[in-house]
Amino acid sequence: MRPITALALVAAPLFAVPAQGQAVLSHQSGTLDSARAEVFDAVSVLHDSLQSVLGATARLQRDHSAQSDSWLLSRARAMTGACERSLRTLPRTRPVIAAGRWDGAYPRQKQARLLETLERLATTLEDCVTRWKPRTRGENLADLRDRGRSDAREVRDTILEYERDLTVFLKSIDIQGVPRTGRGVPAPKSSVEKR
Repeated sequence: MRPITALALVAAPLFAVPAQGQAVLSHQSGTLDSARAEVFDAVSVLHDSLQSVLGATARLQRDHSAQSDSWLLSRARAMTGACERSLRTLPRTRPVIAAGRWDGAYPRQKQARLLETLERLATTLEDCVTRWKPRTRGENLADLRDRGRSDAREVRDTILEYERDLTVFLKSIDIQGVPRTGRGVPAPKSSVEKR
């Protein structure tokens, strides 16, 4: 066994917590066993890809009624690409979550809820690509001006629902999200034990 310091936690925090800054993961003992480490790795990869979707949705929330067509097309391309990347990442996450065998009814209940939320997230990301891809070709820019912000909000809301359910599930298996609100304060380090 060799402990691996999860330095990636400092560079890429796991949760974007609106209004509270960001958060990182840690285990109560400071060390994750192999089952929890596998879950941690899978959700971290998906989290990273979802952050680009959230960034794209945030850029679309500003008033763009007076923005140029090229600005709108650029935002549509960013949104499409971010949704496509997350959609490719998601199928690798679901089996890892589903495979966990956790003691107690509560973790199993939260695991089942998270799997349902992952299905909604997959559907939302598929819809995102379907809606936004034609917009990258400049088709119906009026629709993009009219519906772009609300479409982006729908995607954002589903991602935030997933992150809330993920946080509850992780806590149920003793992996804690620790808010980072201070500026320049280093994130707590966690080690991952690989077997």
